[in-house]
Amino acid sequence: MIFEKIAKESIKLEKFATYDCSNLTIISNEAEKVGRAWSGSWLGYHSHVYYRNLEIPPAGARFSSEWGLNNKVESLGLGSVGEWIEFSFKDITEYIQNKTGNLNLSKVSHDSFAAAEQIEDVKSTVLSILHAQSILENDKFLQKLANKLEEIKPPSREDFIKNETPKGQLSTRDNRVECKIIPPPHILIKCNAYATMAPFIAAKNLKKIIEQIASHLDNLESKMESTKRIGTNIFIGHGRSSDWRDLKDFINERLGLPWDEFNRVPVAGLTNITRLAQMLDQACIAFLVMSAEDEQIDGNKHARQNVIHEVGLFQGRLGFERAIVLLEEGCEEFSNIQGLGQIRYPKGNIGAIFEDIRQVLEREDIL
Repeated sequence: MIFEKIAKESIKLEKFATYDCSNLTIISNEAEKVGRAWSGSWLGYHSHVYYRNLEIPPAGARFSSEWGLNNKVESLGLGSVGEWIEFSFKDITEYIQNKTGNLNLSKVSHDSFAAAEQIEDVKSTVLSILHAQSILENDKFLQKLANKLEEIKPPSREDFIKNETPKGQLSTRDNRVECKIIPPPHILIKCNAYATMAPFIAAKNLKKIIEQIASHLDNLESKMESTKRIGTNIFIGHGRSSDWRDLKDFINERLGLPWDEFNRVPVAGLTNITRLAQMLDQACIAFLVMSAEDEQIDGNKHARQNVIHEVGLFQGRLGFERAIVLLEEGCEEFSNIQGLGQIRYPKGNIGAIFEDIRQVLEREDIL
């Protein structure tokens, strides 16, 4: 089955979808902390300026992107205030490594690359299956899922950096700055961690979508199998009351439709289970006549047990819309059918609902 092939593809993503990215989270969090000491400017060397000892700037301290570290304007009350220092990329990297316990990321980097490759392979296979089976054209829900699947692509480090980069024009009076935008070291480290983590997150999202596709196809295939099992007879379930015969005559003689009931064929040599299986396979709709026959101790009258049993069987096979209970006035309904498809008729006068039955048959495209 198609859904089984697609479900197998989702299994290939399991180890990546559940990958432990805690080390990457630790690094990105530490980079965020370092960012609190940053100057806030992306211009030239400004991007490498942080507060002393990479501490959070105290009250009153501020970095001036207009003048940078130019101390010649301090006497004019201009420029930066506080102990701002230019750090190298190596300085920031070593600081974060020391703070995070010098985590070894070689394996996670290797696995991240493998995850990205697996994502592309699985996407290609699933889309190939869907297009080869020509099942996308008339299924908008499946099309939507397929589009989501195609869109999944792990962002690169450059994508994350671009997202962080300020928009618009930046200016400064600092002569040391060449007005070139340079990503700050802590942001590069953070974006690198995010990019390494991205394939694992993408694998998790892709796995979820593929499972939704597989589930949807499973439902469709189950529905198709169920449709294949639906027969052509109109089954009539009944007790000892003769009401069912009037219904049979209406269906057969006036509407010209094939009908069936438990005793229509000789049951000698057949088990009840075998006969019921035949009727279930051959029925396209069922009308279950629940006439008031079995009187209880409290005086209430119930339908025969065989009819109640048949109600459950045919509702399970044909669905509630094609297993219709015909409830006689004075017959107690059991709790399982309350609120479900039923047509009530006056005591001893099932003919009063023949027009309702005709409408049901028309609704289900049987008539």
